[in-house]
Amino acid sequence: MIYSLLVLVLIVFIVSAFVKSVAVGGVGGILLLVLLILLLTGRL
Repeated sequence: MIYSLLVLVLIVFIVSAFVKSVAVGGVGGILLLVLLILLLTGRL
C-alpha cells in the first residue's frame, strides 16, 4: 500500500516537472519524460 502511494506521488511529481519543462524548453522536457518512463517501466 505504501509502495503504490509512493508511485502515485512520483507520477504527480513527474507530470508537474514535465509541464514546467514544456512551458520552458519543449523538446528537452519530452525527452526527459520518455527517459523517466523507461526508467519506471524498467524498474516495475
